[in-house]
Order: sequence, then C-alpha cells, then structure tokens
Amino acid sequence: MFLRKIPSGTRAVFPSYAKINLYLEILRRRRDGYHDIRTLFERIDLCDEISVRLRDDGVIKVSCGYPGVPQDEGNLAYRAADELFKLCGVRDKAGADISIRKNIPPGAGLGGGSGNAAAVILGLNRMAGLKLPFSKLYGIASSIGSDTAFFLHECPFGLGTGRGEKIKPLHRLDKLFFYHVLVFPSISAPTPLTYREWDRKRSLRKKDVLTKSLNNVKIINSGYSRHVFPGYNGELFNGLESVAVDLYPEVRRVKESFARLGIEANAMSGSGSCVFAVVSSHREASNLARLISGMNRRWRVWTAGTALPRKQQHKEVGRWRSPK
Repeated sequence: MFLRKIPSGTRAVFPSYAKINLYLEILRRRRDGYHDIRTLFERIDLCDEISVRLRDDGVIKVSCGYPGVPQDEGNLAYRAADELFKLCGVRDKAGADISIRKNIPPGAGLGGGSGNAAAVILGLNRMAGLKLPFSKLYGIASSIGSDTAFFLHECPFGLGTGRGEKIKPLHRLDKLFFYHVLVFPSISAPTPLTYREWDRKRSLRKKDVLTKSLNNVKIINSGYSRHVFPGYNGELFNGLESVAVDLYPEVRRVKESFARLGIEANAMSGSGSCVFAVVSSHREASNLARLISGMNRRWRVWTAGTALPRKQQHKEVGRWRSPK
C-alpha cells in the first residue's frame, strides 16, 4: 500500500490533448488481433478538459455531456483510475469524481479517449501523492490503449512502433511548430472496422498490398529535424486512407475539398475520420478553415497548432478558435 490516507476532496483540472499521425504505416496483423505499425505522432493543442476530485470511499464516477461517451467502466478515464488505484493496493478506499469536457470528438482518429486516460493517470499520480515511477504508469497506459502511452510522455512529437504503444520521444523537434486545419465530417469511424477492411483488402492481393509511402518514417523525421515543411514529397502518409475513403465517402469528400483549394499537404489521422491539413501560417489556417466550413455545414472545423512543452509555448497556441 502506497498511502495511509487518501487526500479526499482535493481538486485539479488538467488539459487532455489530441494527436494526429503525420505518418502511419500498417505493417502486419499480429496474433493478438492488433496490428504492428510505424507512426509519427504529433500532439496538438485541441484539447479536452479533465476535472478530478479525489474521494476516500472507493467510488469512481465519470461524467461527460458529450453524446455517446460512456460514463461507466467503458470509459478509458474510468479504467485509468481503476487500474492505478488497484496497482497501489488502495482500490477499496481510493476513488475519484472525473468530469470530462469534450472538445475532441470520439471516432475521429484524434486519440481523445486515450488522451483522457493519460491525463487521469498523470493527474492522479500527482494529486494523490502516489509517486509511481514512469515504468509503472507506462504499464497501465499501454494496457488501456495503443495511443495512451504517447500522451504519457507529454512531448510534442514521438515515434510509435509495436501497436503504437512503444514510444520514442523526439525531443530534438520540441521547438518545431506546425499550423493545422482539422475537418471532422461528423461520422464516427470505428477502429476495428477500418483495420478489418485493411486486412480484407490485403488478403485479396498476393504481393502486398495497399498504397505505400514514397518515404519512410526515418527519412521524414530527419526532414522535420531540418524544419522541412511537410506534405509535398509524400511526407504525410496514412496507410489506412485507401480503406477509409471507401468505407466513409465523407472522408473522400473532405480530401477532395482540400485538393480543390490547392492544399496538397493533407492526410487522415489514425483510423479516421478526421482529415487534417498543414499550412504555413495562422492566417492561412484561419482563412482555409472559413472556406472549408462554407463547403459543408455538417462538418466540424478547427484550427490547431503543435502543443509544445510549456516552457516553449508558441505565442499563438490557445488563441485559435473554430470559425463562426
């Protein structure tokens, strides 16, 4: 047991960031049903807000007003708190009220649920004075979700391998900042369905398979280290796109809309359905967001930037808003 007394009533609020995949290559299906991947994560400043209050009665409650978000054991934030307290041997008396203010839509490929879980793991470890080493926190995170470990590192960029849970933070990119426009076509893309379709299409071809990038993640990482603007030589890549545009025609329409506006640097994030673009300035991002919003009123559109370490926060981070 790590604690003699739970500091009941302690409250804190944490940001829970989204992510995008600048590069995502699907390698193979594993025996456990997951897939080995290679990916380049970017943490962006679109974020949820997690409010936590400690309890000393063993009760965990999750509240969230966003439609479709579970408020029980099915929520990754609940699982994070449950597993953390179990590991510390205080599950019978340690609890938490977890309130989630959602800005990151579920089913968008932006890692909202995984980020919520990581924020709860880090937050409770600090609030409750558990003082668990990173290796223990990582064990919990990697068991909850493939993307959760990336958020645990609290870095802007990271290389992900395995099923995405093996993370190498890219600290030499800590000062790199990208401007983005994100378009969520208001459809949820279930991750298992997208991967099953990828497996099906792969099995129909003898040699291999689906679209491949012109580059690989190491070349792209090297280019970013030299502050090369991404997107024009195959740097942005998602191996699931060729599947998703058939499963979800709205994803194809979003990409076609970017193309009509001359925005070549765009890609789907994760297993979809959000598509993001990379542009050169805050002004360009704002103008592009307004144009895209006018094309389809059902789409949700945001401007966002790289979520840098606190000590290096960009002057425009946090000021961006969804277009009216």
